[in-house]
Amino acid sequence: MQASGQNTSQTTMTNVRRPAHSRLAEALWRVVRRDGVAAATVRSIAAEAGWSPGALRPYFSTQAELLAFAMEHVIARAKGDPAATDWLRRADEGIGEVTALAVRALAGEGELAAHRDAEFEAARLRALIDGLTIQALTRPESMPPERMSAVLAAHLEDLTT
Repeated sequence: MQASGQNTSQTTMTNVRRPAHSRLAEALWRVVRRDGVAAATVRSIAAEAGWSPGALRPYFSTQAELLAFAMEHVIARAKGDPAATDWLRRADEGIGEVTALAVRALAGEGELAAHRDAEFEAARLRALIDGLTIQALTRPESMPPERMSAVLAAHLEDLTT
């Protein structure tokens, strides 16, 4: 134990992991920029970093840990990259436009239930899509594409009643 009460082996491991995390973060960023977030897998990041997939295990024991790290890193990195910041802003605006368009289309066809507020329902649909996206990224086994489609279809059906 050090005087601060910190375990020396933990301090050493943390110091050793930081440069490795930095190298992995850079490899991750290259994969995301080149191939998109969906391509950020243990295998692709390891290959980009010149490592074997097994070499990532001490840093990320689960795919969820890797994805959490990936999301944090991409967001942090995008804040310093004007092109990435612009892309994220446009993507976010696009999601808002699509959800508003979907609800307006329902209303325009007379399909939106009379007691529903189109603006509120567009915000609710967007929140649902955001939540489904996070689940699909962090726990893909619990939210496969078929389930996402079924959840969205049920929600849109619910808007008509």
